[in-house]
Amino acid sequence: MTTNGDIFDQVFGINEDLATNGVWVKFGTKLEVLIGFQGEANKNFVKAVELETTPFKRDIEQGTLDNDDGKLMLCRILARGVVYDWKGEGVPPFSFDACMKQLTKKGSLFFQEVNELSKRLATFKKKEDEADLGN
Repeated sequence: MTTNGDIFDQVFGINEDLATNGVWVKFGTKLEVLIGFQGEANKNFVKAVELETTPFKRDIEQGTLDNDDGKLMLCRILARGVVYDWKGEGVPPFSFDACMKQLTKKGSLFFQEVNELSKRLATFKKKEDEADLGN
């Protein structure tokens, strides 16, 4: 995290190591998921965006990307560049395909939670950072 005194860096900065390597997030008592940050601070996310948006580049530029294609593209980005692993009771081994299966289920709360948590700055701050900010 940048500590050059800039208040915006202090408030909105994240731990880049956590952003790229991920943090374990608990979902109840039976599932933990290792997620990275959904943003430029995460090199894996940036690579996944480049890879997964290429087939849709023209539609994205023209604003004609179909909603279903857009959601599938986002799921593929999350599975490649944000969700790194999972563990827990009765959880299948982690793989891209297993992750896609969970992300693309109709009405998937897993998709919603991962999508939201991976964008939250607080998820990727060190405890000391939170204490320094009075959170």
